[in-house]
Amino acid sequence: MNGRFEGIIQKVNKPKFINKHTVWSISLKENGKWTSVWRKDQSKADELYRLLVKRMKSNGNMFQRQILDQTH
Repeated sequence: MNGRFEGIIQKVNKPKFINKHTVWSISLKENGKWTSVWRKDQSKADELYRLLVKRMKSNGNMFQRQILDQTH
């Protein structure tokens, strides 16, 4: 990942194999925009997927805390 995704990750789709390019593709929604990441190795795609999901969940908790802080 190398810090490429700095914004709020809102959704992450499981890796899908793309035959045409022989890669694993992970689609994710960051700051309201969809993008995708490709990996040649399935295990690396799965590892990245888990990392992105973890970050998405932590972003969600941070976002909920910001809303609570603004309402109190």
